[in-house]
Amino acid sequence: MRLVTVTRVDIGLVSADRSLVEFFARVFDLDELDPIPGPTRTVYRLQLPNAFLKVMVPTDTPSRPEMIEPFFAVGGLRYLTMWVEDVDAVVARAVAHGGVVTTQPFQWRPKVRLAAFTDPDGNTIEVVNQRDG
Repeated sequence: MRLVTVTRVDIGLVSADRSLVEFFARVFDLDELDPIPGPTRTVYRLQLPNAFLKVMVPTDTPSRPEMIEPFFAVGGLRYLTMWVEDVDAVVARAVAHGGVVTTQPFQWRPKVRLAAFTDPDGNTIEVVNQRDG
């Protein structure tokens, strides 16, 4: 028996300013939608296929989280996976816009290539490409 049907998932990040919005827009070639201002924060939205990537910028600057390496050394929400057409090109764009490579692109298994980098705020982003055939 199905009680709940999920119709969409939005991914939310919190940042000190909108530079993270610009990073994701440039690296993944995403369209920015109109921001949603509020009394204590502004939410910026980027259109993904079937989802939104949201960056909340509070009026009061949030503290930076403790960076732990490797990112999987502690539990919790620790990384975001983006499926892309060209892992190497995305990694190059990430580096050009302030990202730091944590796992160089490599062949993970047959037909699956991946890499990981941190965005300028230190969030870990995994990029994956799976070839058909």
